[in-house]
Amino acid sequence: MRSATVLAVLLLPAAAQELPTVLDVQVENSVLYVGDVTDLSRLARSPVPVAPVSQAQLGNFTRNIFLADVTAINGTAAKGQVATMVQVLRLNTAPPTGAAIADANRPAINHVVYEFLKADGVSYGTLWGMELVGAAGGLSIIGGTGAFLGARGSATLLDANPVQRVTSQAEDPSMHRANGGGRFRSVFQIFPMFRPAEHPGDPQLERQCQILIRKYGPLSVPAEAIVRVGSEAR
Repeated sequence: MRSATVLAVLLLPAAAQELPTVLDVQVENSVLYVGDVTDLSRLARSPVPVAPVSQAQLGNFTRNIFLADVTAINGTAAKGQVATMVQVLRLNTAPPTGAAIADANRPAINHVVYEFLKADGVSYGTLWGMELVGAAGGLSIIGGTGAFLGARGSATLLDANPVQRVTSQAEDPSMHRANGGGRFRSVFQIFPMFRPAEHPGDPQLERQCQILIRKYGPLSVPAEAIVRVGSEAR
């Protein structure tokens, strides 16, 4: 019997809400598609991997795309996807021609979204993040939708083996599972949008919770968690 991830949004008691909720997300089939295609007739057409043009040859201000699959959350089988837009910047303390001079070496900015799905493909919600690659702190969670409405926090990448396979955007992304990729864990620390201690008896907050309950199903987990990972048989 297989399991699907169940996510539910609940209110935290005031004494517990300073502690973040931890989501340990397993990611597989991770592929970075390098933006090196100038002939649009070749874009996303090759069924097999295509060696990318090096970033040194491409220069600066190019844009790459990263795609991957969510396969587990906190050890429970799950579905979902990861998509990242990688804006190359090439910040450098001693820049070669074409790179940008800066006080630290930072290759790019990542704009990231994680989407988590029910067994039938219906979305539970998304977590959105941004990252200056190489800077302290990893990925900053700047918001969310659905079960993660208004979430804030951070995420750290662990156990990369490798973190990604790199290919040209000439490769057909419908083949990214068949052609394989990297794998890693993203460990999220998430804080809620609302703090009940600051909004006692707030009818608007209560209405928002009821909307989420109706949309994502009855909540059957204790009130000590804001995002709970469980399972349902399918």
